[in-house]
Amino acid sequence: MKRTALTLAAISICAAPAFAGSITIKFDSDSGNDQEAVFHDDGTMTSAAGNGTYTYDEDASKMCIESDAYNGCLTFAEPGNEVGHASAYTGDNGASGTATVIAAEE
Repeated sequence: MKRTALTLAAISICAAPAFAGSITIKFDSDSGNDQEAVFHDDGTMTSAAGNGTYTYDEDASKMCIESDAYNGCLTFAEPGNEVGHASAYTGDNGASGTATVIAAEE
């Protein structure tokens, strides 16, 4: 579940309205369960923890994910979608850490 929370964080950071194609996010979890996930502009995501779908509430900086591995939401302190952008995140399940955009494709 903590890996999925990381994925959720990544999704949230990359779901800013300007991104197109896909964005890859690295989640550095405070618990040490680091992970990378790819978020696609069609609302799907892929990661080592599993595939799923996501939505993003821009006003709340909150991303919600539904997958076989996790169902829940992440809130980002400073969302963004440019390579190198980093933001702290917290999850509904108590997960926290830093999400960094490591790649973006249009």
